[in-house]
Amino acid sequence: MKAVSPITLWLSRTNGFWFSCYTATAAFCLYTCIFALRKTFGVATYENNVVAGVDFKVWMVIFQLIGYMLSKFIGIKVVSELGNHARAKGILLMVSIAGLSWLFFALTPTPYNLIFLFFNGLPLGMVWGMVFGYLEGRKFTEVLGASLSVSFIFSSGFAKTIGGLILQAGVSEFWMPFVSVCLFFIPLLIFLWLLDKIPPPTAEDEALRTKRAPMSKQERI
Repeated sequence: MKAVSPITLWLSRTNGFWFSCYTATAAFCLYTCIFALRKTFGVATYENNVVAGVDFKVWMVIFQLIGYMLSKFIGIKVVSELGNHARAKGILLMVSIAGLSWLFFALTPTPYNLIFLFFNGLPLGMVWGMVFGYLEGRKFTEVLGASLSVSFIFSSGFAKTIGGLILQAGVSEFWMPFVSVCLFFIPLLIFLWLLDKIPPPTAEDEALRTKRAPMSKQERI
C-alpha cells in the first residue's frame, strides 16, 4: 500500500482556510512558472529578422497561437479523460515538450525554427485544464480558481522581466527563452510536487459540488 504523504495528511485534517492558502499558493506559483515557458520571448525584439515581408516576432506569435488554439480542441479529449493519478505526469510531459521546443528553436536557423513555436504552444494550451483539475469539485473552487486566474496577470509581466534580465546578462534573443526554461524548471517541479500532494475532494465537497471523474467519448457527447 502506498504511504500517504505527511503534507496530504495535514491538508486532509486542517481547516478550509489553510487548505485554500496552501492550494491557491501552489497553483499560483506553478502556473507562474509554466507561463514563463510561453511568454519570455515577448520582451525580445528580433530586429532585422523578416520573413516574407513580415517581422519575425509576428510570425513567432502566430505560430505559437496556432498551436495554442489547436491544443484547446485536443484538450477536450485529453484533459477530460485524464485521471487524477496521471495529472502530474501529464503536466510534466506537456511542460517538457514546451521547454525542449525552445532548445530546438535556438539550435535551428531562421526561419525554420518557427515551427517550434507551434510545438511550444500546442502542449501549453492543455496545461491550464490539467492544473485546474486539482482545484475543481471543491467547496472552495471559486477562491482557488480566482488565484489561478490572477496568475495570468502577474506571470506575464514577471516572465518578461526575467527575460529582460537574461538579455541584459548577454544571452542572445534566440537562446533567452531556453535559458528562462532552465531557470524556471526546478521551481516548476517543486510547485507541481506540492500541488500533487493535495488530497482528493472530500465527501462534503462531493455533496456540494458535482463529482469530477474522467469522461469517456460518449459522456462528452
